[in-house]
Amino acid sequence: MKIGLLGESPHDTKSISNLLKRMFPAFEFVNLIEDIHGAQLDQLQPTKRLLRLEYQAHKPDVVVFIRDLDALASDKVQLRKRLEYFWEFKTVVDRKAVYLLNIWEIEALILFDLDTFRKHYGCSCSYTGDPHDQEKPKEHLKGLCHKYNEVHNSALFANIDYRILMDNSVYFNKFIKQFKKFLGV
Repeated sequence: MKIGLLGESPHDTKSISNLLKRMFPAFEFVNLIEDIHGAQLDQLQPTKRLLRLEYQAHKPDVVVFIRDLDALASDKVQLRKRLEYFWEFKTVVDRKAVYLLNIWEIEALILFDLDTFRKHYGCSCSYTGDPHDQEKPKEHLKGLCHKYNEVHNSALFANIDYRILMDNSVYFNKFIKQFKKFLGV
């Protein structure tokens, strides 16, 4: 089975690919639209055209749309905007799509498994609270350890304990359930 990934940056798609590969080792993961960043995804017609070409070239069984809410889950305006985006782009891939919406940013998921973060950077930091309520988690991680850089996310996600995410992140858990249901696994 081939899974296409479309995200706001190559760091995001590689990170999610590294995480999902461990959960679904029999699947092949391919990045769609290699060098696209954040707001470029919102340019409807150019992005739709590129996505259609990539979809036809790679022929994935499903496309995972990875977006950051860039707000807290309580921000209904931003949430509606992201959901409208998904519904608009879902048609480009013949409705073979699942949505992974990260609350604030993908980096919030790192806060769920701080042991991996500490091991990677050799630091002794701590975090309390719900990572989904953490505004600007990327900046928060930099505050926990000055060595942190988002270019390291793919290495971090290659080691994050996905069971911790499944048990503690309602958004990631919901995504995985939808993903499995879509694929019939």
